Amino acid sequence: MDRTKVQNLITAAATAVVAAAAAAAGAAAAQEPKYNELKPTSEAPHVRPSDVPFRTDEIEIVLPGNGARGGELEYKFRMKKGQAIVYSWSETGTPADEFYFDLHGHATTASANGEFDLANYHKESKDKGAGSLVAAVDGVHGWFFQNGGEKTATVTIKVAGFYELIPPGEVGNEAGIKAKGQR
Repeated sequence: MDRTKVQNLITAAATAVVAAAAAAAGAAAAQEPKYNELKPTSEAPHVRPSDVPFRTDEIEIVLPGNGARGGELEYKFRMKKGQAIVYSWSETGTPADEFYFDLHGHATTASANGEFDLANYHKESKDKGAGSLVAAVDGVHGWFFQNGGEKTATVTIKVAGFYELIPPGEVGNEAGIKAKGQR
């Protein structure tokens, strides 16, 4: 077969494929999709408007090892019930089985019976984590980190969502940690 005939056959085949695809797309577009509408519940609404602006931050925390003073601390964010964050954190310097974290939140004011509401989210020994958190109570939410290793551990937290940074020295940031760029 000569080159011209081969090119003509290829052109004809390509034209047929394009025409078939266009016909299939037109038929699919002509059919209206059917939807099963999901209704949000009061316990888990699909949309959570926030009066706190969206933000992103990165926080670095250094924890000495070998049982030294300062080898453990809490770092949290101020959040209202229902507000959400997406986070990732990682630790370098200490083996995962010697580094402990406790992700939790608690109210900063007592309820009528004099007790503080507490929400335990996740506890484990490991060197990284990622996920999302929806605040269970108005208050402070975040991590207790503990370096049980001999070497210094450096924790980097990356977070985005609807929260407020807690000023150094206040409940939830007693260690005085500042996020990158925080004044």
